[in-house]
Amino acid sequence: MTNRKSIHGILLFTILISTIFCLCSCAIFEKQETKDTKNIVGKWEYSESADIYYIFEADGTGYQHVADSNIYFSYSISSGTISMSFFQSAENSAIAYSSKFNYELKDDTLNIKDTFGADNIYHRA
Repeated sequence: MTNRKSIHGILLFTILISTIFCLCSCAIFEKQETKDTKNIVGKWEYSESADIYYIFEADGTGYQHVADSNIYFSYSISSGTISMSFFQSAENSAIAYSSKFNYELKDDTLNIKDTFGADNIYHRA
């Protein structure tokens, strides 16, 4: 009987610790996402050409400037991924296509990984 109580106590303790760990981990990831959503706002110039850049607005919209044209999008950030829905134009919000990109944001450097995992480095302008 004593062994059974010990096993139940150990299981209960293990479940309790696991639950606390999961809750803390979720809170840390949520804080990072909120921080990244605030920190990504602004202009980001491509490291290889100042004529290519992203503008991220606080309202979850933005555009990518390439050569002399703008590609408009809406975005959200979750778990190290930027989800972007690209529009046909600024006036026409019909979604042309959507994509998800892994990213890293540190200080004034934004690395948006392309679909093949290659780095695309942008610097805050």
